[in-house]
Amino acid sequence: MTERETRYVLGGSGPGGAPVVVEADDVYLGGERNQGSGPGGKTRVIAATERYENGRMGHVAMRTVVGFTSKAVRALP
Repeated sequence: MTERETRYVLGGSGPGGAPVVVEADDVYLGGERNQGSGPGGKTRVIAATERYENGRMGHVAMRTVVGFTSKAVRALP
């Protein structure tokens, strides 16, 4: 499955040649419930998805990162 996934790249053009918008966001997963805010024990993940002109979603890519930096976002496929 990993080999198959390396063939996909987010973005480009969708059905009929319409441009595809890529949306990305930062997410914290797991960890213990803690008092107040903060990422105590949580895993940092950047998730991105394609959004076609008709509103449907395409491929989704997720990657764990050390921190939410522009370098980490650029490394996402």
